[in-house]
Amino acid sequence: MDAAGSSGSSAGKGAFEEANSLIAMDKGQEAYGNTPEAEKLAAAFSSMVKLGRQMGIQAGKKSTISLSKGKFLTYCRINADSCAFMVHVPDLRKFTSDAKTYIADMAWAVAMKSASQLQPQPKRLAVGIRGAFLYDTVIEGHIVADDKDAEEGIEQRHDGGSPQKFLAAYFESPAADAALPTLGPVAELEQMAAPKGGEATKFAKSPGQKLDILLKWFPSTKAGEVAANDDSVNPLVLKYANLVHDRVSANPALGGMTLPDPSFSVYIHLRDDTAAFLLALPAGSDLSPEAFKVIQSEAWNVATWASTKMSPLPARIAVITFNGGKLDLTRIGAPRNQEGTEWIVEQELQGKYGKDVLTPFVANFIKPMITVKSPLTLLSSVKAAVPASTTIQAASPAPVAPPEPAVAATSASLLPTPVRDWKDSTGRVMQASLESFTSPAKDTGRFKRADGQAFEVPFARLSAEDQAFIRSIAQKLP
Repeated sequence: MDAAGSSGSSAGKGAFEEANSLIAMDKGQEAYGNTPEAEKLAAAFSSMVKLGRQMGIQAGKKSTISLSKGKFLTYCRINADSCAFMVHVPDLRKFTSDAKTYIADMAWAVAMKSASQLQPQPKRLAVGIRGAFLYDTVIEGHIVADDKDAEEGIEQRHDGGSPQKFLAAYFESPAADAALPTLGPVAELEQMAAPKGGEATKFAKSPGQKLDILLKWFPSTKAGEVAANDDSVNPLVLKYANLVHDRVSANPALGGMTLPDPSFSVYIHLRDDTAAFLLALPAGSDLSPEAFKVIQSEAWNVATWASTKMSPLPARIAVITFNGGKLDLTRIGAPRNQEGTEWIVEQELQGKYGKDVLTPFVANFIKPMITVKSPLTLLSSVKAAVPASTTIQAASPAPVAPPEPAVAATSASLLPTPVRDWKDSTGRVMQASLESFTSPAKDTGRFKRADGQAFEVPFARLSAEDQAFIRSIAQKLP
């Protein structure tokens, strides 16, 4: 079927109009399709588009009348060689031009993710965006590989002039012997239909898209809202938000003023070797420029402390503050030592220029994601563990706190170490944890790889940096 540019036969128009009537207003069902599997795809699509709308567009006042009752009513049509989605977006007529473009582009990316679950994958793809009465946009194209931007699959975009006429071609009656594609693994589809807060950007096709979605969504969060890209990080996100609030309120630079509680929203994104901390400053608080500098400084200082609660220690962190919904300051830095007690600010960018350096922080994983250490380590008094200094200088160490108070070091508390990279004197790398010392002189150790294989290595074979790290452990043991 050649759907591109065709308005279809009268039979196709009739089938389209019948499907379109199902999503004109709420009739007690949110997802429809021409087959049971199409209905499942429509449900997943509706859920993700609704989430994408919440992430990228600030909600306005509630309408006095909503034909969809706030639901993203969706119809999916599966054909032998094509797939089409139509969605009724609540309050679309109130969206700005930029917001309409965003919702259409995001719906296209979601449609591609959804249709890619079909086997075989359809050759043609279409998405129609409508409001209460009229269609605003219809996009036609094809599915592209996961490592490419979804926009590369767009062939035609129809805006205005009754664009729904281009959907009729996707509703032609199939040939009698036409076999429809079937769905892939149900588990993946169910995950799509109910994404968690930390998985909100999974439908994006590239790191650039993920970053765009994140930077549009996060400034719209309210004070006190916290999230992460993995549920295991949530306790640390909450700790981070509360600690920045307490330390800023107690800073003399604010002249004794106490910030309302809560004041900040926070999002933390972990990868395999990096961590990004996003913090939104209080809106409408009339803080002085000096106060904002204090917030920026504390956001960095507390982030360096929080990074020591991760395993392995991030190779690089980004701390991004927002002011009035816009990028305010971006700091990129790295630890000077294995313990994370010293950090250096490598880059400091103002405003929108910070976006240029953030893509690697949301790129695809290469190795397993950094994990947060046992929650028990988060229960101690963090106020004493974070640096008192708020001075930040580029290319100079930002001091952090001494280790958390006063528990006598034991072999059980220091060993085994987290799995980390160890280098030998020739530069070769092995990933393992140091389990124990195997000689009275503490010059040989038992290492264990992630696959469970254990072996002994003389420390003299390791790099000078790794030997210094091991000595720091040995000195703390009885």
